[in-house]
Amino acid sequence: MENIGDRIKNLMKQNNMTQKKLSEEIGMSRAIIGNYINGLNFPNSEALAKLSKLFQVSTDYLIFGDEQVSELIETKLIECFRELNTENQLKVVKEATGLREVQRLQDSIKGE
Repeated sequence: MENIGDRIKNLMKQNNMTQKKLSEEIGMSRAIIGNYINGLNFPNSEALAKLSKLFQVSTDYLIFGDEQVSELIETKLIECFRELNTENQLKVVKEATGLREVQRLQDSIKGE
């Protein structure tokens, strides 16, 4: 199972970033970054915010990963949807249906 250290390591790889470069970018020592990656320490809220901003991901993603983030997004979407009146709910359904069709088309073009 992927943990926060794995996600940081993957984000570093995606951004061609070394531990040294990451430590410089967020103003922390390489040892602290190494401890995060190796699971010896968990980033505090300030470090999470810096990592999130630098890698342009949510702190939820850093902490929980994709699966839980998807669940959080779905829960938030349902909460918002329920607060809308019927007319606006219909607009959301129409827009979501259109987006789904666009995505299916894109996926078929990519061969997925």
